[in-house]
Amino acid sequence: MIVMALGSLSHHKLRSMLTMLGIVFGVGAVIAMLGIGEGARVEALRYIQDMGLNNVLIQSRKPPAGQAGNEDGWIQVYGITFGDQRRIASVVEEVQGTVATRDLPLRVWRGAARIEAKVVATEPAYRSVANLEVARGRFFSGVDMAEAQSVAVLGAEVARELFGYRDPIGKPVRLDGEWFRTIGVLAPKRSSSASTGMATSDFDRAIYLPETAATAQFGITMMTREAGSVERSRVEISNLIVTLAEGSDVRRAAGFIERIVARSHKNTDFSVLVPLELLEQQQRTQRIFSIVMGSIAGISLLVGGIGIMNIMLATVMERTREIGIRRAVGARRYDIIMQFLVETVVLSLCGGLIGVGTGYLGAFLVHHYAEMTTVVTLGSVGLSLGISCAVGIVFGLYPATMAARMKPIDALRTA
Repeated sequence: MIVMALGSLSHHKLRSMLTMLGIVFGVGAVIAMLGIGEGARVEALRYIQDMGLNNVLIQSRKPPAGQAGNEDGWIQVYGITFGDQRRIASVVEEVQGTVATRDLPLRVWRGAARIEAKVVATEPAYRSVANLEVARGRFFSGVDMAEAQSVAVLGAEVARELFGYRDPIGKPVRLDGEWFRTIGVLAPKRSSSASTGMATSDFDRAIYLPETAATAQFGITMMTREAGSVERSRVEISNLIVTLAEGSDVRRAAGFIERIVARSHKNTDFSVLVPLELLEQQQRTQRIFSIVMGSIAGISLLVGGIGIMNIMLATVMERTREIGIRRAVGARRYDIIMQFLVETVVLSLCGGLIGVGTGYLGAFLVHHYAEMTTVVTLGSVGLSLGISCAVGIVFGLYPATMAARMKPIDALRTA
């Protein structure tokens, strides 16, 4: 029966291909949309897990103009302080540890040319908190911190841009007018905000320094040049990561931490982010995205199914004589129904297989040109093929039933 169906479809190749287009685009849309959605989910989950589901992140925020504190009237003072870090560690029982980072607006030099890189002053514990892997050399240690050693750990892209394919370990790196010795290079690790609302952290384009060495070389007050103007600011901590004990009520602890910090800050110069809440928000957004994209793909499949029904109705009219002859020689109604159903299922399944390839291609193009993570799973492929077969059965059932109800004498007389 399948051979008969393939033979019938091959007699009208162009019509069969045009009929399959709706299924091809529908299945392709399902595959591509599910791949984009799954990629966004994986990327967001990886990023949030990097931040730690038991962590609370406190970020310094520059308040509106005129609201920041000042020192001698010309230095802006705002953000989280080391005093805040000590109070949180001593007051909140659930806290297992805290790690501070400070963003330094320093120029990174490669000879006489500047390169784009983020310079971060932090503590040795940041490596484990951010799940950083060292590809070569080592991360700076407590001894480096205690002795304020001028050492640096480079992100993978920064190391490649500064030193090419040479071994950077032991080589000097110039930050503004100071030199730091490279002691380690991180393994590649891209991480993005992935629509979580959290600030992007590109580990591959970062340079990490011991906080004590950064303070000794550059101080706490930093100078930023923008559009010909110079702005001086004093920010002790840019980001403070607070790690809570397993099983802690993260939301309750985050609220308590926020109240502790707010007591010593007159202005709203900080924000508290809870990765667990961001994960839940991302999951809600993902569900909405999946529903919307699934609806769009479903409409394409519906249009494809209507196209199949239309063509099969025309086919039944064309093959009235064949139906009459088959019924006259003893074919049952069931045989006629199965004959046409097999044709519609073969048609929709072939369209589904082509659609899977189209969906893979669409997901690849999105990943390559839009630089978005896409993940096409076997589950999405199976679901798409199952839906395409179901469309063939549902929209082919009526034409098949109509053909089976023809009386042999009427079919032969009409033919």
